Amino acid sequence: MRIPNACAFCKLMDTNGANSTPCYAHSRKGPALELGVGRTSDGKCRHLLRGRSSVARPRSYDPDVVVTRAMEVFWERGYQAVSVSDLVQRTGLNRHSLYARYGNKFGLLHAALDRYREAGMEGVRDALTKPGTALQRIEQLLALRAPDCPNGFFRRMTHRGCFAYHISSELRDVHPEFEESAYAIPLHLEEVLAGVIREGQVVGEITSRLTAEDLAAVVLAGFLAPLLLPLTPPRTHAILSVLRP
Repeated sequence: MRIPNACAFCKLMDTNGANSTPCYAHSRKGPALELGVGRTSDGKCRHLLRGRSSVARPRSYDPDVVVTRAMEVFWERGYQAVSVSDLVQRTGLNRHSLYARYGNKFGLLHAALDRYREAGMEGVRDALTKPGTALQRIEQLLALRAPDCPNGFFRRMTHRGCFAYHISSELRDVHPEFEESAYAIPLHLEEVLAGVIREGQVVGEITSRLTAEDLAAVVLAGFLAPLLLPLTPPRTHAILSVLRP
């Protein structure tokens, strides 16, 4: 049955043969109901009958800012302790826009974790691609763990710990997939480090007594250690000394 005066959402549902169950935004439980959106008893789309346009309004918020702020909230407090009201207050996003774009709080968490990984890999790539020898670039990477690191993202990581690992620990019983996700950045970093170490081995700057993969594992352990122990100059020197011929 075709729904008369249907909006794009209702038409999609009708095409899929699911017109008896409205989409979340148009259901009686949906947050959009507060704005008068829904269906009348005869199945017509209520917001069209009220003269509302079915064309989406221009966004009045910056998704990058919203996700970054949400990441900070989840990172500070965890997932369970954060309410939708907290997210609305901290991000400046209203409830309707939050549900429309991200589905729910869990969807916004996924977006926040993606942003965390992007920011982490951006800092790592920047350190390892700056001009300099292989050892100098690895030293720049380790400097991201210094307490006075100019990169605010890595300063917060050293102070708070790994956001992805915290979420994995909190939700692993109901979402075990987060455990694999938490290791995505370290495993990728280990591959990148192996490539940089090979460059140093070719020119004799880095020892060839061990494979590039083995040395990358050592450097990665040293890079992750400051999440538990401060990265002091002696510790940095010890890591770099393992690499020298």
